[in-house]
Amino acid sequence: MDLKGFQQHGHSSWRLRLCFVFAVEVLLDEYTADPRFSLSKDRSSIRWDRAAGQGGPHLWKKHSDTWSVWGKEGYTSGRKYWLVSVSPNTVWSVGLARQHVSLGQWKRPSPQEGYWTVMLWNFKPGGQQVRTLGNLIVVVQLSKVGIYLNYEEGRVSFYNPEDSSHLYTYKTILTGRIFPVFRLWVGSFQQATLIIL
Repeated sequence: MDLKGFQQHGHSSWRLRLCFVFAVEVLLDEYTADPRFSLSKDRSSIRWDRAAGQGGPHLWKKHSDTWSVWGKEGYTSGRKYWLVSVSPNTVWSVGLARQHVSLGQWKRPSPQEGYWTVMLWNFKPGGQQVRTLGNLIVVVQLSKVGIYLNYEEGRVSFYNPEDSSHLYTYKTILTGRIFPVFRLWVGSFQQATLIIL
């Protein structure tokens, strides 16, 4: 995998503690959700539910088979940090993306297209915590991850909040509005949930 767009640093725990200073509330946008997601009333969590039909028929066609939902607020500056937790036996992509990135069925946009995520792999405990699959996928074998954006420096970083370790950083040039994005890949569908903490 070409890691020029990534940087692995020996970030110490103080850097993660600094991230918490920039903690923000991330709310999910029901108008961007795959209709089979059921959103909580406070817009902080989603659950896969084939019977949900979220948003009505007109949105079903637009967002069906994206298996995704976007954050309601996009960012054009500043530093932000939030935590994401997922249920067991599921695989999700979480991170940030440009507003106009297409998430069609089975499509995996690249970082060059403006899609900066890790695949949160919550199947088997232990093993290699961070690895790569192919040319586009960074796998993090955890159930919880911290996401940190430094817009001006062009950094999208991921942390393990349990031990304060740094997992990955995308280094790029950020322009325009970028949004939190959350996408389900594999799961026991009636129990596949994601919570923004």
